[in-house]
Amino acid sequence: MKSTILDRKVTPDVIRAIHQMTLEKRTKRDMADALDISTDLIKRIRNNRYPNLDDASLAAWQETFGPAFAHEGGNPRLAAF
Repeated sequence: MKSTILDRKVTPDVIRAIHQMTLEKRTKRDMADALDISTDLIKRIRNNRYPNLDDASLAAWQETFGPAFAHEGGNPRLAAF
């Protein structure tokens, strides 16, 4: 059974794995199966729509997806405290 957004923390390793698989042109289904998370979570992370990133995960997103998606407005939202 796939983890839901609420019961699995997004870690820097998850973000880096999604980025690597994106570069390999793997499908969201392949990524979800490999990481045991939902395709919706994959989409949210890639589009920076996952609001609860801690500082380490936000830094991983910026170093991977930030530059790759800059032409698509890939500036991550800052975490609200």
